[in-house]
Amino acid sequence: MKQNIDIIYFTLFRWKSEFSSISHAFGKELANQGSRVFYIGHPFTYKYLLSSENRDLLNGSLPSSLKWSEEKVENISPNFHSLIPPLVMPINWMPPGNLYEFFLRRNEEKIRSAIDDIIAQFDIKEYVLINCFDPFFPDIASRKLPPLVNIYQCVDDISQNAYTLRHGLELEKRLARAAELVLVTSTNLKQVMSSYNDNIEILHNAADVDNFSRAMTDTFERPAEIAHVEGDIIGFTGALDPVRINYDLLTAIADAYPDKTLVLVGPYQQELVDKAGLTKRGNIILTGSKHISMLPQYVHFMDTLIIPFYCNQLTKSIYPLKINEYLASGRSVISTNFSVDIVGFKEVIHLVDCDEDFIGCIPAAIEDKSPTAIAERVAVAKTNTWEKRVHQFWNIINEQNEAEKQVNNHTLALKKSSNIDELS
Repeated sequence: MKQNIDIIYFTLFRWKSEFSSISHAFGKELANQGSRVFYIGHPFTYKYLLSSENRDLLNGSLPSSLKWSEEKVENISPNFHSLIPPLVMPINWMPPGNLYEFFLRRNEEKIRSAIDDIIAQFDIKEYVLINCFDPFFPDIASRKLPPLVNIYQCVDDISQNAYTLRHGLELEKRLARAAELVLVTSTNLKQVMSSYNDNIEILHNAADVDNFSRAMTDTFERPAEIAHVEGDIIGFTGALDPVRINYDLLTAIADAYPDKTLVLVGPYQQELVDKAGLTKRGNIILTGSKHISMLPQYVHFMDTLIIPFYCNQLTKSIYPLKINEYLASGRSVISTNFSVDIVGFKEVIHLVDCDEDFIGCIPAAIEDKSPTAIAERVAVAKTNTWEKRVHQFWNIINEQNEAEKQVNNHTLALKKSSNIDELS
């Protein structure tokens, strides 16, 4: 089935982004396994034309930005197409009401028209439409060629972000109710989405195991940022989002172990890390954003890896991308007990309930390097690859279609039975 069905993947996460995301990894693997994938990142608004820095994110001139365009991608299957949608009106600042709804419909019509053009130009016959966590465009499915399955993919608790909360929560409810299938990344998100849709499947995040296993198998030179470091390295990779990441815990770790270095690899906001005191400590190194292909070079020199998440309403719904990436590297992992899903890894990680225990178990985690422990971590990671997630996805789609066929056959049988009764 999957060989003949295309994927139109409309997502909040643009292709050119400093953040890795489920959309990037899942979209690439869908293409690797034979599906044509039309990846449409979150639309830019006309505000991006006001500065040269933002304008560089657009694909060409103003006239070309008024319609969809394809951007160049490298080292990816030729089945994968990254498309930049046309510019839309910025409307998130508007209060809810008739004016907002009017411009929302205009924006939706523009994206829907672009999708119709893409369907025509690439001669798409059958496809699955996935909206990945972008409820700001809840109604973009083509009217001319409706998708085989219209899917909403929920990857986070949208109610816990101030910007998205303004309109996002109500729009997400609208989108989830209209979807034929809702995919969620965590156990808690399934419970949240069950208020809006009965047809929900869990599709957890996964890892590029081959990439992160390079931290064990390849030989690397020390990155420039840590070339001078002596002694043990405690590492973190990922965005330093202050809603998820406990900055106080990070500074406490650095203060508790002045002989060790805390290396944080990922994007951050300078003002926030300055305010938290991260830049005032000589044994904390912030490298900034790095491409996912570069992360094994940093992890190679780390002695243990940490997930210092808060335990709050937002993290309760997280199945972190990084857990399987960490395990694939063979390194020991220390994590707070922030969600039901992280508890599922308790046999192969150091799972703690408080900051004191987190800090206290660092020496043991650094020494946790036995061949048996490393093999167990890698084995768990190998059960959570993107390849396996794509297989799971197509099994879900096949079951969805079979269930729909049975309903249609049952409806047809009832209709025939009714006709016979009328004739008799």
